[in-house]
Amino acid sequence: MFRVHRPFKRAAMMLIPLLYMKYHPAIDCNALGGYRWGSPLDYESKKAYTFKVDASNAHLDARYQSFGAFKDTATVKINVLDVDEPPVFNKPSYVMDVYEDTPAGTIIGAVTAQDLDAGSGPVRYSIDWKSDMDSYFDIDPVEGTISTNELLDRESIARHNISIVATKLSKYDKDDRLCDSCVIVVLPSPSPPHTP
Repeated sequence: MFRVHRPFKRAAMMLIPLLYMKYHPAIDCNALGGYRWGSPLDYESKKAYTFKVDASNAHLDARYQSFGAFKDTATVKINVLDVDEPPVFNKPSYVMDVYEDTPAGTIIGAVTAQDLDAGSGPVRYSIDWKSDMDSYFDIDPVEGTISTNELLDRESIARHNISIVATKLSKYDKDDRLCDSCVIVVLPSPSPPHTP
């Protein structure tokens, strides 16, 4: 940064328009040469942006008019840095129907979450223990399959609301865990009639 002394302030004013604006509609330029990004940046969709700026004197000193306008062009490259983001479930909620006499250990459904970051890492699944304090259900931490831990009784609990958490380790801080959650509604239904 530099300071312009008062007598030269007018002569030192610059016009800095953005060249090739049609290629970068997300960039806003103000009259002082400041640039602002108008839309969110996403490392996974575009890793770098390049554009040109043109700087010229707004007021040419009369002593230098014979040289013509003073101007220059510079190329600006912006590298977008990757931000580690949590995994995302394919759906915010799931509904699973199960017969109330289904044996313990039976898989009743599955959840899926994805790591949308470049070079995605493994996602691990768990049940939020506060939503299943009696441990009616279990989840495979790698596959996301939900299974029963015991027989369900529709008359005592007609609806189970379980929170599932998808977790991945941060690429930048191995002690940091990034999480997303979804809700599963398990609806026990009466067993079908047995035919002899």
